[in-house]
Amino acid sequence: MYLKSFPVLLCIFYVTVVCSAKKPVTKENCEGSHRDADNQICDLKYDKQIDLTKVVLKKLKVKDLKKILSDWGEDNACKGCAEKTDFIKKVEELMPKYAPEAAKLREEL
Repeated sequence: MYLKSFPVLLCIFYVTVVCSAKKPVTKENCEGSHRDADNQICDLKYDKQIDLTKVVLKKLKVKDLKKILSDWGEDNACKGCAEKTDFIKKVEELMPKYAPEAAKLREEL
């Protein structure tokens, strides 16, 4: 009787121990084998929240600078901007209007 139930016990052991030991796939561990297992969570894209009081504008991408202007409703404010420095100047110019606290803190530094 013991030998007949052994495969069942082995299956239960496998399901409870081996399967439960795997880490769930989250956005943070999308590299390696988890990416192959379930890449739906890895393909999600989230908008970055940019803290204008602490961020160094020169280190941002042009895409992020455009997003700041877009969030402020100033999509057309920088139509003639050709370089990253143009976008940085426009963001710094409009910051007192749309983010006065951040502008004050940046002036103090």
